[in-house]
Amino acid sequence: MLSFVVPFKDEEPTLGELCRQIAEAVDPLKEAFEVIFVDDGSQDDGVARVTELAAAFPGQVRLIELRGNFGKSAALAAGFEHATGDVVFTLDADLQDDPKEIPRFLEALGGGLDVVQFPCCRHGGEWIFRSDPGSGHVQCFNPQLRH
Repeated sequence: MLSFVVPFKDEEPTLGELCRQIAEAVDPLKEAFEVIFVDDGSQDDGVARVTELAAAFPGQVRLIELRGNFGKSAALAAGFEHATGDVVFTLDADLQDDPKEIPRFLEALGGGLDVVQFPCCRHGGEWIFRSDPGSGHVQCFNPQLRH
């Protein structure tokens, strides 16, 4: 099982496309997956959109609603707490992260790595790696490390 934790705040227009891209990327892998959208105090129709997605992807899309805006770290922590996958990915809801990279992550994890982080952007032909969680990169980790 693959888990995708997606915190969002006022990003309703991109949620459906992100869910579609995740499903499209995972389909050839023949892996079960779940997408856990975590609402971090949205004022738009994001909660309603995720509710629609949960109906369209039964058992694969879930919603966690925080009581207000607690920030990305709190939203990720809430998602991690509910993730049931053997591998957990974090993705930004604004489509900065490309789900087509999922197979590369899994390949790297299969090579014995416990944590994988790919670069967030290119600058002058060079890949730039950032370590802060708000930098726009995709991360995945092996949740068995939590024990």
